[in-house]
Amino acid sequence: VVANGAMRECLRMKKICFDCEHLEWLVVRKKPLEEVVPGIGRSTSRWLVKEIIHDGKEHTITVGNLVDRMYTDEKLVYSLLSKVVHDRSKRESAISTCRLLYMRDKILKGKWSHSNFMAKRYKEGVIEPEEAEKVFRHDVIMQEFCKLLAYAYNRQIPCPPKQIDMLHVGLVQLVSRKGKPFLAYESFVEGEYHKWNTNSGWQDVDRIRHTPQAFSFFTFRYTQGKTIVVDVQGVKDLYTDPQVHSSDQNGEYGEGDLGIRGMALFLSTFRYDC
Repeated sequence: VVANGAMRECLRMKKICFDCEHLEWLVVRKKPLEEVVPGIGRSTSRWLVKEIIHDGKEHTITVGNLVDRMYTDEKLVYSLLSKVVHDRSKRESAISTCRLLYMRDKILKGKWSHSNFMAKRYKEGVIEPEEAEKVFRHDVIMQEFCKLLAYAYNRQIPCPPKQIDMLHVGLVQLVSRKGKPFLAYESFVEGEYHKWNTNSGWQDVDRIRHTPQAFSFFTFRYTQGKTIVVDVQGVKDLYTDPQVHSSDQNGEYGEGDLGIRGMALFLSTFRYDC
């Protein structure tokens, strides 16, 4: 958990796309070393088991075993290969192949290691488990609706001094976890996170910025008073986690939709600069 709010908490996560390259490499990692590295026979492989794995068991060393050992001591592996492969040309070929396997694993492992997404979940007791999917779907729809309004804001004539954007958000279900919980996820954005206004009329008067408030007011005018986007927050002008107030208050935007009262709360503190 990297951030806590009143109702939700945020977690770093990584999204892994298992394309053909990744799947092929996972197969290669499980192969016996003698099938992949030239100059390595079964007797050589058995000797390397004792030198590299050190578990005292009788089994075949795999490409994955060798590569994992290279992360801790790459030079040792090359030294062992030099001892066990006596033919010079085969030895050079074996070392070269192992080096390529190691580099390939590092490249693919690097793609997997970055926590490039942020997961969001409701705290225990905030929503009923049977309502989770419905609530999360409403959250996703609401944020995507706000993204469309951000796009409309940027296309105004004359163009606003600063462009804005709203993060895309998705929904994922952890089917292997107990209860099969739902999570919302979006891209992780580095930088100082800041809340500029809330759904109850508050706005940050200590760090005055016009763009977040202008965006909220724009949404009210653009939709002809039917909706307004508040709870504007994020990193600089890349926003996330908005709340929508709607004039009909039909429940589409969750419990945070305070309807006309919420609109009035925002407008009571908003200062229109002619």
